[in-house]
Amino acid sequence: MPSVDTESCRRLAYAFVEPACTDLGLFIRNTLEQRGGDPPFRLAPSYGTMMVVFRHMFFREEVMRRGPLRLGGHTLRLERHEEADFRFVCRYRRLAVLAATKFPPEHWTRDGITRAFQVYGLVCSIDKECLKVVDES
Repeated sequence: MPSVDTESCRRLAYAFVEPACTDLGLFIRNTLEQRGGDPPFRLAPSYGTMMVVFRHMFFREEVMRRGPLRLGGHTLRLERHEEADFRFVCRYRRLAVLAATKFPPEHWTRDGITRAFQVYGLVCSIDKECLKVVDES
């Protein structure tokens, strides 16, 4: 199976707050600011209470080292994306590598490539070089 770049996933963590509080986003922000070293991050709805998207994996690891974080009678526990129990590994019985020539530039997107090649099967990986905008001037 082709290797998959998981570096961007190493910035992700799932937040769990116990016991639950009324404004979870505000609690997570305050806790990371006051107890987690005030790392740059944003929140997104997801598995757990919310997903914390750190600017860099270094910030996630610094907060993980300090955790679990306690503030005002509540506890914030973070779980690394790669350690989440919902992850799975799909083992394919057959895998083919396809290449196209004279592929129309208007389809040089993840969705365009996936739509074009789905007639052959499930598209599991697209070379990043295929997604770069090419200057043909």
